Amino acid sequence: MIFKDYYKILGLETNKVSLNEIKNRDNVLTYLIHLGYLNYDKSTKLCRIPNKEIREEWESAVGDSANFSKIAEMIRNSEKLLKWTQQGVAERVAAALDEAHVSVADPLDYNDESSLKTAIILAYYTAKSKYTIIKELPAGYGFADIGFIPLNKKDPAMIIELKYDKDADTAITQIKNKKYPAGFENYLDNLLLVGVNYDKTTKVHECVIEKYQK
Repeated sequence: MIFKDYYKILGLETNKVSLNEIKNRDNVLTYLIHLGYLNYDKSTKLCRIPNKEIREEWESAVGDSANFSKIAEMIRNSEKLLKWTQQGVAERVAAALDEAHVSVADPLDYNDESSLKTAIILAYYTAKSKYTIIKELPAGYGFADIGFIPLNKKDPAMIIELKYDKDADTAITQIKNKKYPAGFENYLDNLLLVGVNYDKTTKVHECVIEKYQK
């Protein structure tokens, strides 16, 4: 669970928390943190279940519900997709986008460019805990299809450019020719260029990932 401002969520000047103060989801999470069932990491703004037995019970409860199980699978897939993108494992990224596009796109507009952008942003859902994600980001001599601005500079900034029925290298070339990295001047030392091409006939995605070189 993501906490943008832990102390603001607490709404308290002291560490006192009681059941009477629980009025919403954030209050519940705060209460669990104070009881020790959850730990909060201020550096990552995430909380976790520290106790192994409680964690196993939670996993079991999630696994017993078809709905929660599906949600948990989507979260795991999204986390893997971000990791593979950051690591430059283009083949796995392309395969993950194949699955994501099928999962979220309406068959009537499956080949629509807007549908592809939406599918990709949804596929990177959990990346919102680490990035500000912007569609049609003004950069250089145009607009980058999707820009990922990291909340922590340890994570690479990313530019994703999409193409249809061409190739991923063409997308990378456009990023360079239109000087999209100019819009990421504070992140040039840690910037990834991601080109994605979608073949409307085969419904297969191709991906190329490069580290930006000044």
